[in-house]
Amino acid sequence: MKSCKGFMLVELIVGVSILSLLLMSSVAVLGSLFKSNNYLGGQQQDIEEMSIALSFISKSIRMSNCGDDGDECSFSNSKIIMVGNGVGAERSFEFVSNQLVGSSGGTYLRNVTGRFYVPDDCPSNGLIPRVTITVSKIGNPNIKVQTTVSLRSGYNSE
Repeated sequence: MKSCKGFMLVELIVGVSILSLLLMSSVAVLGSLFKSNNYLGGQQQDIEEMSIALSFISKSIRMSNCGDDGDECSFSNSKIIMVGNGVGAERSFEFVSNQLVGSSGGTYLRNVTGRFYVPDDCPSNGLIPRVTITVSKIGNPNIKVQTTVSLRSGYNSE
């Protein structure tokens, strides 16, 4: 009898089958990984956009002169108006038709809902001591950004 050195055809077919199964499962895992990465990247971009917009609004509120020299501010759940801010003009922000728009007519965020919340102990002289701003992305209820701003009255732009 001759000794066989090498693989038999059946062994080779079994080996290739096992290798192909492992390769297909690793491709499926990699596809799932890339899909998750793209989804999380989109959510991260939404959060960054909302954070930048909230930072701009927070700075405008902080730098306003609400309550000083007769300057007043008004607010509702969907709109805040600051008169006599650091640049000497009226500035407002409002949530309208699923957008956050400013007094300059610019749109800061799209496909969002949000609100401004001022505590009940707010004095009637137009001074807004604290404002909490909440923004949620429509279609992604898990994405919500919130910040609370304290007013720095008496800001002078000079």
